[in-house]
Amino acid sequence: MVHIDTEVIGTVEGLHAIRQDWDRLLEACPYSTPFQAYEWQVAWWKRFGQGRLMTLAMRVAGRLCGLAPLFVNNNGEVLFIGSGISDYLGVLLEPSIEIAGAEAVFNHLAGYGGWGLCRLQDTMPSCALLAVKPSYGFKSVIVPGEICLCADLPPSVEAFRKRHGRTGGCGSRKAWRRLSNKGLKVEAAGNEAEAVSFLETLFRLHSKKWEAAGKSGVLQDQEIRAFHAETALGFQKRGELRLYRMLFEGKELAVLYGFALKNRLYAYLMGYDPDFSKLSPGILMLLSVAEDCITRGIAGI
Repeated sequence: MVHIDTEVIGTVEGLHAIRQDWDRLLEACPYSTPFQAYEWQVAWWKRFGQGRLMTLAMRVAGRLCGLAPLFVNNNGEVLFIGSGISDYLGVLLEPSIEIAGAEAVFNHLAGYGGWGLCRLQDTMPSCALLAVKPSYGFKSVIVPGEICLCADLPPSVEAFRKRHGRTGGCGSRKAWRRLSNKGLKVEAAGNEAEAVSFLETLFRLHSKKWEAAGKSGVLQDQEIRAFHAETALGFQKRGELRLYRMLFEGKELAVLYGFALKNRLYAYLMGYDPDFSKLSPGILMLLSVAEDCITRGIAGI
């Protein structure tokens, strides 16, 4: 039976100290997501964290093999770092210790005081915690929620077009060519300056869409915007940011903000101009981005 040493990391400095091992673990876990990356988690904690940081670092023979990024909020609830604005959270565990690592998390929680409810929301279906029956009188309930689109893409654009068509439900190839002749094009942010500019457009279009419906969107708060600006630039340095702008007749029509990791595209947020809703900009953008990602080598299984 494998022996796992569990250490509690309670400071941002402690998280920074394991950054390289964290990156290696993210790569080693087959179902890891961008929302479990150092850049996303630490930026979230610094801006929105409250209570006690309680990240569990699990080591086998001194090597980091598991990471449970948890905290206890001021209401005595155990949560994943990133809860509320993230998707596909969970425990990072190398395949060789998945079950033992999940059990180690529950064992630690059972012996750790000061909390009353363990609410691990936004958990990915493959999270090992869901495969282990909690002991010590714990009860688990799976609550469905809204998550962003995560797409495994085929290995070629031709296979994608055969499966979906060029524009799916929003028109034919002829219609796509007609729109392209009017200046419809999709651009990817290639540097920091473009990333900042595209994000500003995303914030504006996202707000315009929700204001047209008489509601406020999730990007109204300045702190949220600052978080995404910081995080986007961090993922750009990793080479995993996927930020696209769609132009039509010289006007900014839509922006998609997402990530690419492990041959998967995560379409996290999109903003589009409601004045052009008849063009189905969301569908056009998703299909165009999918094809671009395939061309860039982000192929699915």
